[in-house]
This record gives sequence, structure tokens and C-alpha cells, in this order.
Amino acid sequence: MARAVRETIRARYPGMQLSDAQAQQVLTSGAVTIEGRRVRADEVVAEVINARSQNLFTQLLPLLQERQSFVMFTGGGSLLLSHSLRRLVSTKRSLHSVLFVPDEFAPVLNAIGGYVMAQAPSGNAISMIFDIIADGATFCLILA
Repeated sequence: MARAVRETIRARYPGMQLSDAQAQQVLTSGAVTIEGRRVRADEVVAEVINARSQNLFTQLLPLLQERQSFVMFTGGGSLLLSHSLRRLVSTKRSLHSVLFVPDEFAPVLNAIGGYVMAQAPSGNAISMIFDIIADGATFCLILA
């Protein structure tokens, strides 16, 4: 999502160059520095989140409907999409078949770390590791 924010800001403010880290900061703070001034970027953030969440939900819905797997959400994107994800999941799954990694761990627990964490206590094989958002901001692990 950070890359999408970076590109959206670049399109609106020609010549504006943000690093991935700066774009990530825009996502979390909702503000960007333009010409030395701190400017609210809520509209840009909302636009990116809405576009990405539609893509995510389209891909996620069939996985939630099958009800044969355990689903775990992690990554910074899972925090940004938390309300929408929880609303979608609650209509398709019981809370016992889904894990939202706690907020304090989600930004740093990537899919590999989630895989290791999932293997240790359960011994279950992961049938699919599904990186839903292309730049790696949100991960959904499907456990068989």
C-alpha cells in the first residue's frame, strides 16, 4: 500500500519523491510534507485503502467461504484494513477459525514469521501462503 500512496502523491504533486519508508509514514500518520509544510493526506490514504481493500476482498471471499482452513492476518496492511477485514470475516467465519495478529506485532510479523509461528504449536501444514497485496503490506496465511 505504501507504494500506491507514493505513486498517488507523485501524480497529484509532480516532482514529489517519497521513499517507501516515507510513504509508509503517510499511511500511518495521514500526513505528508509538501514544500516544507505538513499537509493532511487523509483523502489519498482513504483512496488507496479503498482500492486495495476491494482487491483484497475479491480474492479473500472464496477462501473464507470454503471454511476448511484456518486464516491468519498479519502485516501493516492488516492494521489499516482491520475494521473492514473484521466486518467481512465476521459474516463468513467464526472467531475461532481466524486470527488477527495483535496490533503490536502485525507490522513486524511477516508471512515467513507467521509460517514459523503457525508450525510450532500446531504441527499443521500450510497449504497456501497468500500474499494478497502486491507490495507485501498484508498477508493472509491459510492453514490446512
